[in-house]
Amino acid sequence: MTVTHKTFYKPQTYCLEDSIVFLMVRNQLIFERIADQRLEKLGISASQMRVLMLIDRLDQPTASQISNMLGSHAAAIVRTLDRLEKKMWITRTRSRDDRRMVHLSITPKARADRIPVRIPTFCYIHNRLANEC
Repeated sequence: MTVTHKTFYKPQTYCLEDSIVFLMVRNQLIFERIADQRLEKLGISASQMRVLMLIDRLDQPTASQISNMLGSHAAAIVRTLDRLEKKMWITRTRSRDDRRMVHLSITPKARADRIPVRIPTFCYIHNRLANEC
């Protein structure tokens, strides 16, 4: 069975601003800027919030799982986790079964600071971007 791919773009008529990939990247950058502005007073960035939301939703994930879900480099996730741990919003716990694995969890301080509850902020921003399209 031969798979054929539809050609959406042709070199003769290609326009960067009309590319779906360009628009997706642009929207991600706009989202980051808006989210960072709205979250600044909490002392957290949009990228940190995404990591916290995943840790909160998953059952003690590892840094590798977070990295894979977000499509981020492991080193970038580790730096984000270091910042969150410094703020005492996450804990890292070695696995009892495999000492190489470190599980992540939200701390009571993060819950007291109402950090995981900021999902409405992300919903607001996503709705705002969707309405601008």
